Amino acid sequence: MEETRLSMGAHRQPAKQFQMMEELITSAREISAPEQIILERAGGGHLEMGECLTNIDRISNMFVELGFRKNRNVAVFLPNCLEYAYFYLTLGRLGITVLPVNQFLKGEPLSYVLNHCDIEFLITNKELFLNVINPISESLEHVHCVIFLDEKVPTEKFESTAIFSDFKNFSSDFKQPWPVNATDVAVIWLTSGTTGLPKGVVCTQEYLLQRMSYSVEFFGLNSRDVIYFILPMYHIPFYTWGVPMAMAAGCKLVFVDWFSASKFWEHAATYQATVVYSTGTIIPILLKSQMGEFEQEARERIRFWGAWPVDQPEVVFKRWPKTRFVSGYGLSEYALATNHFYNEKDMSQGPATPFTELKICDPDTGETLPTGVSGEIVVRSKLGPGFMMQCYYKSPEATIKTIRDGWLYTGDGGYLDDKGKLHFVDRLKDSVRVGGENVPSVQVEGIIASHPKIAEVAVTGVKGELGSDEIAAHLVLKEGEHLAAEEFFQFCEDRMAYFMVPGYLRIHKELPKTTNLKVQKYKLREEGLTEDYFRRAGPKRR
Repeated sequence: MEETRLSMGAHRQPAKQFQMMEELITSAREISAPEQIILERAGGGHLEMGECLTNIDRISNMFVELGFRKNRNVAVFLPNCLEYAYFYLTLGRLGITVLPVNQFLKGEPLSYVLNHCDIEFLITNKELFLNVINPISESLEHVHCVIFLDEKVPTEKFESTAIFSDFKNFSSDFKQPWPVNATDVAVIWLTSGTTGLPKGVVCTQEYLLQRMSYSVEFFGLNSRDVIYFILPMYHIPFYTWGVPMAMAAGCKLVFVDWFSASKFWEHAATYQATVVYSTGTIIPILLKSQMGEFEQEARERIRFWGAWPVDQPEVVFKRWPKTRFVSGYGLSEYALATNHFYNEKDMSQGPATPFTELKICDPDTGETLPTGVSGEIVVRSKLGPGFMMQCYYKSPEATIKTIRDGWLYTGDGGYLDDKGKLHFVDRLKDSVRVGGENVPSVQVEGIIASHPKIAEVAVTGVKGELGSDEIAAHLVLKEGEHLAAEEFFQFCEDRMAYFMVPGYLRIHKELPKTTNLKVQKYKLREEGLTEDYFRRAGPKRR
C-alpha cells in the first residue's frame, strides 16, 4: 500500500495555471475521459465528466435565455448537492457573479445579504423557498426570478420562475454571448467584520483560479486522486479545493450532505480517499472514537489532510502516521497567504506562499514590527492587486480601511519567527469562529437583545468541550425577570442559523465595564467556563 501511495504523485506534469473558468472547462474536455466521475455524493449519485461538460453548455444557454447577463448577481441558496458545482462553473464561464449563501440563514440576516448584494436571480429548492424565502419575500428588493432545483412553487411575488431541470431541453451547442475576462468578478463571498453585518468579499476569476491552480501543484494531484470533501459547498474551499480543483487534476471529488463522524471512515475507505479537507473541530471528534476496520484501511491511503486543529500533534501523528497534515493561514479576502506541512517540531502556520508578501504591523500606528513581536497580519500579492479581494461590495469605507497601498490588513494578530514562519495568535476582529463559520458577536447580540426579559448582553468565545471555540452569551436580566436556560436557547434557535446559537449561557448581576461603559469582554474571556454556566443541550440544524 505504501508503494502505491507514494507513486500516485510521481511523474506528474506541472499544474496548468488557469485564469478563467472557460480555460478550466476547455482543459477538462482535453484531459479527462467522458466516463471519468468528477463528482460523487457519498451514499448515492454521481456525475461523469462528459455529462457534466454537456450539461454546462445546456445550462449556459438556459441561463442566457432566462435573462442572466454580465454584471448581474445570482444567489445560490442550497444545501450540498450534485447540481451545486454547475453554478460555479456555468456562471463563471458566463462572467456572471455568484453569491453562495449559507442555507441556514433566515429572516432579517438573509434578507439583508440578498438586498445588499443586489441579487436579481435566486436559485433554491422548494423546501427552502417555502420555509425561508417566502416569509421574507416582501422585503426582497431586487429578486425578480427564482429558479427551483426540484419543484416549481407558484408565487405572485416574483416576475418569473423556472425549473432547473429544463436545461435538458436546451442545445449543447454553446457560443459565448459576450466577452469574459480574467478580471471579471466571479464570486462574492459573505464574511463577517467588526460591524457585525456580513460583508461581501468581491473576488475575480484570476484570483480564485490562481489559488486553485497553486493547490493542484502543491499537492501534486493527478487522475488517481480522490478528494473527500465534508464542508458546505457555499464555503470558499469548495471553489479552491473542490470541483474546480478536481477538474484541473482530472480526479474525483466525493462530498457529503453534512459531516458525520460515524460515517467519516466508512466513506474514506469506500471511496478510497487520498485527500481530505476539514475544519478545526473534525480531528478532535474523530480522535474520541476507537479505531475500527474502516479507519485502519483508509489511513493507509490518505496522503494529505488540510486543517490542523489540535494541541497534541504526537497523538495525531501516531494514529495517522502516513498522512501529511497541511496548515496555513488565509481568509476569504486573501486565501492561502501561508502554508506548509506540519510536523511535531513546527506548529506554525508556515512561511508565505510564493506569490505572497507578508509583514506584521502595529495595529495602531501601521509600523512594521520586528521578528517575534505580535501585531496585525498584513499581506499583499506579488502577482498584482487583481489576485486578492477587490473590495467589499458596496462598502467603500470598509474597503479603504482594509486595503491600503496595495496591502490587505487582515484584522488578525500574529508574529513571524526567525525563519519567517507565521504564528497566528488571535483575531483582532470581534467575532467567534465556530465550526468553520465566522460569527460576529454584534449580530448575535442584536438578536438576543430583542428578548423582552434581557437588559444587557455580551457575546464572547469560550473553549468548549472539544477544545474548539464556542459562543457564550453573558446576560443581565431586567429587574424582577427570570429566564430559564431552555427558554433562552429556544429563543435563539428560532431566530438564528444553528451555528450562531450560543453553546453556553451565563447570567450576571452586572457586566464588567470601562469608565465609558464599554463591556470589558476580555475579562469575561479570561474567566473561562465557570460553574454557573448553562450548557446548551445539543445543536440543531434547521
